[in-house]
Amino acid sequence: MILLREIAKGRKATLTGIIRRISGEYGIPLSTLKFNSSKLIKLGIIERYGVNGRGGVRL
Repeated sequence: MILLREIAKGRKATLTGIIRRISGEYGIPLSTLKFNSSKLIKLGIIERYGVNGRGGVRL
């Protein structure tokens, strides 16, 4: 839920940047956040955009 809430804020940030910020702020391991984000992408809940998916992320 934290990951989705941060993405929903609509800030211009990469998925990696969002994950690092959440990890630092809440103490959640990076590996857990990366795993969860990959599942959300596969389910179509979040989408990466930009060149080769290396831009931002949105719901």
